[in-house]
Amino acid sequence: TDLDWFDLDWNDRSHMAWVLYGSRANISSVFSHELAEACSDPEGNGVQVNPTNNTNWNEIGDVCSSTGLLNGVTVQSYWSQRDQACVIPNNVSIRRQISCIHKTPRDNPWDDIEIIGGAKRPGTRYIATVPDDSRADNLLSLPECAWK
Repeated sequence: TDLDWFDLDWNDRSHMAWVLYGSRANISSVFSHELAEACSDPEGNGVQVNPTNNTNWNEIGDVCSSTGLLNGVTVQSYWSQRDQACVIPNNVSIRRQISCIHKTPRDNPWDDIEIIGGAKRPGTRYIATVPDDSRADNLLSLPECAWK
């Protein structure tokens, strides 16, 4: 009967999803469905996928029913506008070694690195590095990429 769950007042905004008890695969599938929808439209009233419906909201997880394993966990696909399909992203984070760079002017650390080289990196869009105490592996200390 206590309506102030987790010390929330009725006027406080909060988001929650109810995931019923079941098999591990069912729980993780339902949770991934709700998580994808919460990330794309936390209020549940802004994003609809065709066919739209005024009474039965079609969010990005509602139009997809396929599931798959991602790192050993069952997840549900969700609608990707970019791919025009229901997707389960995988290989989101991959490790590759960068062995050379191209940058002009080379000695100004504030100018952008224009090209990186090394192992093949199909589809890589972003690079993240891990800082350490060594400057020897710093991107700016890498040699110039050889052009063919």
